Amino acid sequence: MEEAFHKAIIEDLQRFSAQLLDSIGHTKSQPLPSQIAQPISTISGALSAAEFLANSTPKLLGELRSHTLSYTQAVVRSPSPKGARIPREPWAYAKHGQTLAPTFWLAPAQEARPNPQPLRWLNHIMQKLRGQLQWFLKQGQKSYESLVEQEDDTYWGHQTRQEYKAMLDNIKRGSHQLSRALLDIERFFGQTLNASPHRPEPYPQGNTWRLLRRFERHWSNPLLTLPSYINECVIKPPDIADLPFLYQRWCILSLFKCLQQMGCVLQDNTQPLAWTIFLGGASELNHPVYGHIQIWVEPRITSNTHDSGLCTNEAQGQTPDIVINVQSQGSTESIILDPTLSQQTELLEQKGKYYRTLYRKENRKIAGVSVLKRPWRCWAIAPIKQSKCLLLADRDGKCGAIPMHPLVQQRSGLRDFMLDVFALTQLPTLST
Repeated sequence: MEEAFHKAIIEDLQRFSAQLLDSIGHTKSQPLPSQIAQPISTISGALSAAEFLANSTPKLLGELRSHTLSYTQAVVRSPSPKGARIPREPWAYAKHGQTLAPTFWLAPAQEARPNPQPLRWLNHIMQKLRGQLQWFLKQGQKSYESLVEQEDDTYWGHQTRQEYKAMLDNIKRGSHQLSRALLDIERFFGQTLNASPHRPEPYPQGNTWRLLRRFERHWSNPLLTLPSYINECVIKPPDIADLPFLYQRWCILSLFKCLQQMGCVLQDNTQPLAWTIFLGGASELNHPVYGHIQIWVEPRITSNTHDSGLCTNEAQGQTPDIVINVQSQGSTESIILDPTLSQQTELLEQKGKYYRTLYRKENRKIAGVSVLKRPWRCWAIAPIKQSKCLLLADRDGKCGAIPMHPLVQQRSGLRDFMLDVFALTQLPTLST
């Protein structure tokens, strides 16, 4: 991607950032520490969090050693009955003459063992963050391969590839740091630990544990970091490592702008637009002619029915970038949009996977047999320098690409696509 591409996205987001900050009632405050200044949904935020956790692990374990409130007494085998109790297990007894006597007694240990609850909670935080980094690595490798295939020999092209490679190396390093920290935790405890999302009670003493609790609250509630993060985008443009994330946000913002220009109005009871664009979730819109429209950003779809009405047959779940729900012929139709920096036809066609894996459960039958309702469209959004949409795969319209390039002012493709969606709402209701 040329430098102007990156600059145009940043400027577009900066132009609307002030409005977004006002919409969530942002007021100037002291800047947050770098470890929590950005949500962990961004690469730079996740890397900062991983570095903090990896560097803090020795201090966290050391404070557990120093504060007895974080320890529980262990029970050990003792050859003496003094101050001990007899075991209950049958195999703990041996026959002496005509009587059975215990071969050992159970006595309180003189050395305390660490309470597993703080370690299980710490294990949960690290595993969750490591999973996030591994997802970034998978997506980043796809973007890097796409950049290599474009064979851009300009200075900006070489620089972009170098920075992407450095980004991937940093992600691998961060993931490796967390893996080593997890091993250190298990060695400290002496056995394998199961992760637990529950904060330990009583909470461990120590400055590092108090700092971890503060940071975890920001990591688990991205809304706390949103004003700082948006403000960071305004003052200091993010690194190119966050370009995929920013391009997604820019596409989502452009979609809402397009809908508002076409007459859609946000419902009063919907969450602020800033929350939806940067943190995900749903926003509700109404159109005087086309009715109700629901926009989901990065919904986590599993085998259980999501609030969007979608399910997936993928065991690990799926997270499409954008889901649009509209009413048509008495039922709900879902449209999937997935922004990507790739321009390769093969990679764009992969966005059609959602048509095979996502479905809605509805009481509809064909020849007396219940059927699954697939999404109406599963399209990519890509920085293609043209105004008209592309039809991909079998050219039946199920899979295609909407061109969205920040340096191309004429972006009729998105409007043309939404006109088709609006036309879908005007189809006559099917009689049952």
